Amino acid sequence: MAIRLRRLWVNLDDDQNLILLNRPRVSFEIDQYVWNIIEQGIVIPNGIMQSEKHDYVLVVSLSKYNSDTDLSFVPSPYNGILRDATLLSVNKTSGLLYKRADFVDGQTRKRWFSPSKFWTNQGNKTALVRACADIVTEHITPLEYADLLFDAFGAFLLYNFKRVKKSDLDELKIKIDKNVIRGFSFPAPFSQQQYQGDNANFRLTSYENGQEKILIDIPDVETFYKQHFTE
Repeated sequence: MAIRLRRLWVNLDDDQNLILLNRPRVSFEIDQYVWNIIEQGIVIPNGIMQSEKHDYVLVVSLSKYNSDTDLSFVPSPYNGILRDATLLSVNKTSGLLYKRADFVDGQTRKRWFSPSKFWTNQGNKTALVRACADIVTEHITPLEYADLLFDAFGAFLLYNFKRVKKSDLDELKIKIDKNVIRGFSFPAPFSQQQYQGDNANFRLTSYENGQEKILIDIPDVETFYKQHFTE
């Protein structure tokens, strides 16, 4: 049994070529450091994600908050309080989505979490660890990134495992060593960012009137990135 992390960046921009340049330029080591704290403090003690029958893959997908497209979310302590008291009794793992207006601070909140359930992929149990926030850009600092990432992992665990408690996560979050986070390279070199697809070509297409239209076709992601961003 193993728990592996992956990074996914699927954000679009008005300038499509910026899709590879507007992502957080922080080291993948931050993901590993934050997850290790959670794994040792929450996952292992609670005996979750410990099956010997398969491995687990957590795909971290952080995005910039967009008020036009980020419209509905699952109930979660990390998404705030629902307005209607009758909604508070809803099973938080039911998968039901609520509009931003259903949350007390939904119209002003710019930090949301959208955890997923596990699915089986090539024999592995895979899940998305998703969050969106207004600070998720190429300028997000390692400390800001680690703070958001911890909460994204926390929201994911609460959504999937009833035995995990928000209070335990809050206590554990204090153990993040800010000096360790500051010690990681920033901006991190391309080789340390480790997003899925960085070692391959990147193609984005759309369909119009039944015809495929190529929006972006980058045969060498690393070369493209370094041409536009000097490390």
